Amino acid sequence: MAKPISKFKSKEVKKEGSVELYYRALGWFEENKKLVYGGIAVFVVIIAAVVFYGINKKENNIAAGTALTKIMPVYESGAYLQAIDGDPAKKMSGLKKISEDFSGTENGEAAKIYVANALSYLGKTEEAYKYYDDYSGGNPIFSAAAEYGKAGYYEVKKELEKAADGYEKAASLSKENPMNAQYLLNAAIVYIEMDKKDKAKDILISLKSDYSKSYVIKDVDRYMALVD
Repeated sequence: MAKPISKFKSKEVKKEGSVELYYRALGWFEENKKLVYGGIAVFVVIIAAVVFYGINKKENNIAAGTALTKIMPVYESGAYLQAIDGDPAKKMSGLKKISEDFSGTENGEAAKIYVANALSYLGKTEEAYKYYDDYSGGNPIFSAAAEYGKAGYYEVKKELEKAADGYEKAASLSKENPMNAQYLLNAAIVYIEMDKKDKAKDILISLKSDYSKSYVIKDVDRYMALVD
């Protein structure tokens, strides 16, 4: 019976093969470098940039999360202006700065939603809309919050068709979102205001069927009376 090749020897063979392949490639490169040098150089730079960007983005996301953890108690306390601006004396970055410094990371994008919410609570709807509209993260809950925020802006502006579409879109982004019933109720209310009672009724019926345990159900019957 032949002796099995040891793991060490296998690695050696593999290594020798890699070395041989390297030198063959190097020889080909020397013969053809005038034709391909520029393209290979660009390709190597692109690979390096992608790797560096991935590492840098991960580190930035962690930094954004740390900054958010510090400022969120301020936001949750209702001190919205302070949450937006931060507290330099306590070395706490505000939501606005976090969203700007770490834009493109998941936590940086989440900060945009909190900025927008805070601005909405302060009655600054125009500025809030810009932050909602600028959200580009991948979290479906925050994506829904962005759509909901924009829909609320359209409702204030009496652009009711856009508002209703926005509320329905917000409810469609994630089946697990606990806010879906509220989003749909808002859409139904807007349709009632638009005198589109059939659309409103369809939504209200689906709310009673699909979200029977939601806190919004207590309001559904009241609005149902307006569309029957």
